[in-house]
Amino acid sequence: MPYIKKEDRSKDVESLTTGHDTYARCYELDEVIDALIDHIQIKGFEYQIDDYIDKRKGLCNYIISRIVAGGMKPNQWSYTSLSEARAVFTDAGEEFTRRMIAPYEGKAIEKNGDVPEYEKGPNG
Repeated sequence: MPYIKKEDRSKDVESLTTGHDTYARCYELDEVIDALIDHIQIKGFEYQIDDYIDKRKGLCNYIISRIVAGGMKPNQWSYTSLSEARAVFTDAGEEFTRRMIAPYEGKAIEKNGDVPEYEKGPNG
């Protein structure tokens, strides 16, 4: 689950030390995320003469990859730390499927009918 307490989304900290790095700034987490979303929505389309190229997927991939690789980076990567970083992608994908895709699919099944083999269930 991607749920974090509201008070953990913002920290009033002058400096934060992690490992050997010290960070002097902390931002309101949702403001930073909103700015990234705005950037993706504004810069995500490259218009050409009669067509456009949707670059949102690439921008999202770049941003997410940097956040996970930078945010989960230990002093030295190991199998365990790499596996934990990979789990972020897996868990986020599963959460998106459960919260966004599954309800959409449910409505499509109600509207159009189910696949007969799925309708019977696993023991049908």
